[in-house]
Formats: sequence, structure tokens, C-alpha cells
Amino acid sequence: MPKFGATRYRSDEYEALVLSEPIDAGAVARRLRAALEEADNFARAMPAGKEGLLFLKDGQPVEPDPAQLDTYTELAGRSQAIWPGSSEIGNAMLECYGKPSP
Repeated sequence: MPKFGATRYRSDEYEALVLSEPIDAGAVARRLRAALEEADNFARAMPAGKEGLLFLKDGQPVEPDPAQLDTYTELAGRSQAIWPGSSEIGNAMLECYGKPSP
């Protein structure tokens, strides 16, 4: 298993936070290590040259299965490209920043 960072958060550091529920420092550390290991495994399974691509299945963004890359549509970012827009995206952004929808 790969080793990731040596940062450790102790229970007393979580206890000092004003939270609605207590946090189990050990559970947080285990979940973080599992997520980092999963991300590492995924990155190692993807072939070179696929980094930075957006993968679509039936027009929807997905996390690709590295063993079935030929079943996805790949989109690469481009300089000066047009940002996709829709009323749903615009409303979500306005809601996120606390501004009323037009």
C-alpha cells in the first residue's frame, strides 16, 4: 500500500472545533487513506496521454473504466473554448453565491 503524507490530526484538534456532531479522527484518517489509495490506483490504471480529458457516456460526464476507454467519448480542454451554459448551470451558480436568479 502506498504511503501518503505524514500529516496527522488528533482527536483533540477536532474536539476544539464547533461542530454539530463529534468527529472520529481515526475514521476520517481511514477514509482519507482509502480515497487516496483509490485515486492512486485509478491514476496508475489510466494510460499515458489520457490525463486531463473529460470522458462522456451517453453525453454525461463519467469516471471512466480504464479497461473500457473505447466506449467513451473523450473531450480535451482547449484554450479559447466556449464554456458550456444552460439555465440550470446559471441558476446553480447564482444560488451558490447567494444571488437571486434572473
